[in-house]
Amino acid sequence: MAGAAKRAIRDAMPEEIELDPSEMDELDKLAEETRRCGISWDDLKSELGL
Repeated sequence: MAGAAKRAIRDAMPEEIELDPSEMDELDKLAEETRRCGISWDDLKSELGL
């Protein structure tokens, strides 16, 4: 049972990805723009599949 629980937790964790500084800057700009327009960052991430 404990093995199944650990496996479920591991499978539910989001995958980490490496971003270079230019990608981070672009995402930061996009996040700022969406905040100004009233779109939540969580909604945007969901739309983009992040």
